[in-house]
Amino acid sequence: MRLAPLALLLLVPGPALAESRPALDDFYDRTRSRDDGFDTCIGYCSEHWLAGFLIGAQTANPSTDAAQPQVATGARLGIDLAMRGSYANIARTKLWSDVLRVNSTGDWITDLAWQTTAFAATAKPGEPGLHLSLDTLVAQRTELEPSDLAQLQRTPYRVFDAEAEVAPTANMVDKDAFWTLPIGIANRLRWSDDMQVDRRTSISGAVAFRGFPNGLRHHYQLDLLRVKYTNWDVDGGGASSWTVSAGYQRLSPGIEELQIWLLAGYEHAGERHGPIVQLGAEITLGNFEFGPALEEHLELDPRTAELTRVYQGRFYVHHKIDRLRWGLAYEAVLVEDSSRLHALTPELGVHLMGLDLVVRYRLTALRDDRMPGAPRDRFHVALDRRF
Repeated sequence: MRLAPLALLLLVPGPALAESRPALDDFYDRTRSRDDGFDTCIGYCSEHWLAGFLIGAQTANPSTDAAQPQVATGARLGIDLAMRGSYANIARTKLWSDVLRVNSTGDWITDLAWQTTAFAATAKPGEPGLHLSLDTLVAQRTELEPSDLAQLQRTPYRVFDAEAEVAPTANMVDKDAFWTLPIGIANRLRWSDDMQVDRRTSISGAVAFRGFPNGLRHHYQLDLLRVKYTNWDVDGGGASSWTVSAGYQRLSPGIEELQIWLLAGYEHAGERHGPIVQLGAEITLGNFEFGPALEEHLELDPRTAELTRVYQGRFYVHHKIDRLRWGLAYEAVLVEDSSRLHALTPELGVHLMGLDLVVRYRLTALRDDRMPGAPRDRFHVALDRRF
């Protein structure tokens, strides 16, 4: 799963996400937006400080195990605070929530997330030193999203996720990149209302090129070789796997409007083994934004402790015309021989007098009788004020 940063929450009003998507490198994906917003923000921002806030109202027809689709109303709240020093040093914390009350029953549906990220470098660009990073996440998911199905999560849950990495850096390879040996550990605890606790621990090491091209404070990275060991301890038992991978974590080939990630590898977990892939792009053409992505990986089913192959595809297009914007997003999740989910979400928004009004409707097609709380058709209307 994936937790989306507040920057995304501010740009695309909708349910607060509770965790980022599975990645071949758990120590990179969630922190790559750590420097966003310092130069262009709604709120207060300067070279070294950032403060952004969100207050909004919403209405929707959510569905959970406890509440079938009925009209609900509520609030949206978010805060994003950050400070950065010289070079790439940054500390940032984000707290956001979606609160809905079902009008007919009085049931409360609350999604919460708190993410804290820190990055520090002990040396100036071009000098050997250390890069230190830490990312923590505490979240509550009451209403499931398509990305939850991709992680074989079938009931509402809470999660605590922590990642830490130390990356010794060596001599420069060219004007931007230098050798680095990132080593990290990640631990995720996830539990439901019945206090069933699932634990996942990953240890990862790589030989890579890392750089801060064009004065960016967020690095790009090419993994020449990455090895990761993952261990699960769930209600159904335990399991472990080894993964070998390589590729671009984030590539900008001299084109500001194009971002690409290209990663591929091989995973071995007992009798289950095979390729894992993560491909995607973010493309800006004038007032249009496009985002295709494709993933394939093995995921552990916490009920059986068996690994299952999962395929996940996404595509979105956004277009802005003065104060009006529209968009269309498609997401598909295919779980090996058991579940199929297709979700199509059109949206329309307008910015007027400091307010953002966004209407979206998610259409879903699901084949999985074992998910009473699975994502379903959902309309959502939000009126937000950012400052």
